[in-house]
Amino acid sequence: SGMEGYDFPEENSHLLKQPAVEAWHDVLNKTEKKITLILTGSYTNFALWYREYPEDVLKIERVIVMGGSLSGGNMTSAAEFNVFTDPEAAKILLSSNLSVTMIGLDVTLKALVDRDWIQKVAALNESGKMLAALISHYN
Repeated sequence: SGMEGYDFPEENSHLLKQPAVEAWHDVLNKTEKKITLILTGSYTNFALWYREYPEDVLKIERVIVMGGSLSGGNMTSAAEFNVFTDPEAAKILLSSNLSVTMIGLDVTLKALVDRDWIQKVAALNESGKMLAALISHYN
């Protein structure tokens, strides 16, 4: 999974049968509303979609991404994971003329939760247990 702290199941019967890029294209072409994309990992799928379906950008209101950092990285002393793993895709995203809001690693490290909140989330459901385990692992 790329994330320690939770034992993700091996199989998921709800996996898409089509590549993410095609799924994005289909969703964008089925809606009348403009969409906000939220990217929480590497921007590779965004870059592939942007190159394959440039006409789809008219359906995008804005893009919110987790990535970059002003104070240091988690891959090297200066590089943050989501940009480090595919810098070309990051360049495509940031050169796309779309409205992009980038929330850096330094910001996410300041968004802290306490143990009571983690326990409440864990008690909600299986997704809550997963989130609580990941947050607890990464402290």
